[in-house]
Amino acid sequence: MRCRFNSLQDAAYAFLRIVAGANFAIHGLQNVIGMVGGTPSPAFSQIWFGGLIELVCGIAIAVGLRTRWAAFLASGTMAVAYFQFHWKLQMGLNFGSSGKS
Repeated sequence: MRCRFNSLQDAAYAFLRIVAGANFAIHGLQNVIGMVGGTPSPAFSQIWFGGLIELVCGIAIAVGLRTRWAAFLASGTMAVAYFQFHWKLQMGLNFGSSGKS
């Protein structure tokens, strides 16, 4: 039996790809040049390079150019940012251990 939503599948994938790519690109613009309410990072710093990767990969994802590789690289950048900047490399406290011996 054929589902009635199959005809919308390609449009839904395209919409998701464009929106996700635009989000990455806008966040990259915030980090690189301070656009859209962000503050520019110092040139050639780790945050600047991360923003550059987000910008380039976000554009590639949005237009559908090497989407899998761009998404893989962008997700790796987000993993680094999550562990390094959001957890501030305090693994013991954030993984539930009390740090006591």
